[in-house]
Amino acid sequence: GRCFWHADVDQKRAEDLRIHRADDPERLDGAVLRGTEVEETVSFVECSLTGAVFDEVTFPDADFRGAMLEFAQFQGASLKSAEFPEANLYNAEFPEANLSNAEFPEANISNTEFTDANLSNAEFPSADLYSAEFSDANLRNAKFPHADLYSADFSDANLSNADFSHASLRSAMFPGANLYHAEFPEAN
Repeated sequence: GRCFWHADVDQKRAEDLRIHRADDPERLDGAVLRGTEVEETVSFVECSLTGAVFDEVTFPDADFRGAMLEFAQFQGASLKSAEFPEANLYNAEFPEANLSNAEFPEANISNTEFTDANLSNAEFPSADLYSAEFSDANLRNAKFPHADLYSADFSDANLSNADFSHASLRSAMFPGANLYHAEFPEAN
């Protein structure tokens, strides 16, 4: 009795996702999408996904850009173990979202906000995190190999056991951050 987006069904078909996704911004608050691999490029530009559950979903090349609107938020969304290879998350907002074990290889995460988000065990290999906001985020055991963190803000973030191997940290800010056992081999 629920629409495609809100039906609590695992592994929705990528073809159905494409059919049910409008080209325009839409309110997909509370949408449920678990264990699905989105094979086509899908745009979620300026969509509202507050409280959405996208656990274990793979979004290769997906577009999650947000505008400076209230509506480009994933407030409290669950994206545990989601994968965003080469996705565009520019200007998106994930306040209080659960992104534990998420992977962002080569993703554009510039100007993205992760305030109070759970990013424990998340991986950002070769991601562009220019001016990303991680204040008060849980980044315990996160990995940033070869990531560009220019002007990223980690104020009061938990970065215990984080790995910044070969990362570019120019102008990155860490005031009040927990850096217990964080590693910075060959970071610059």
